Amino acid sequence: MQTIQRLIVAFRAFWANRQQRRTVMWVLGAVGVLVVAYGVYNYVDAQREIDRAEDKKNEILAAFPTAEVEGEMQPDLRDASQTDLLLLALQRRNQDKAEQRRGQGMMLAGIGIIVLGLAYLVAPTGKPAPSFDDGAPPPADPSR
Repeated sequence: MQTIQRLIVAFRAFWANRQQRRTVMWVLGAVGVLVVAYGVYNYVDAQREIDRAEDKKNEILAAFPTAEVEGEMQPDLRDASQTDLLLLALQRRNQDKAEQRRGQGMMLAGIGIIVLGLAYLVAPTGKPAPSFDDGAPPPADPSR
């Protein structure tokens, strides 16, 4: 029970200290921006890699005649060499890996946005309470 009370007291002290909250806000904001940027970079780079793998696959398949299979025109790979089939499999593997990286990039961008939201929630709000440590008298109370 004392541990919970200590945690509550520490949380109240943190929440009352504007400078600590501002520091945490800036750190969370910087980390969030970096994570979003890294996620977007991974997403865009993986999408380029997917496009390159698709172009290479289409280039390989263009060398083969097409045949109708179940009402759909598809390349006829019966006469394809082992090398061509391995190249097609390699392109498909590269495309799958790039799709996985694209998903991870999207996930990282989402995590970065969540961290930016946390930075917004921690941000101090309102005006700081005036300090009367400089010797100036406190302002007069208008209700008197």
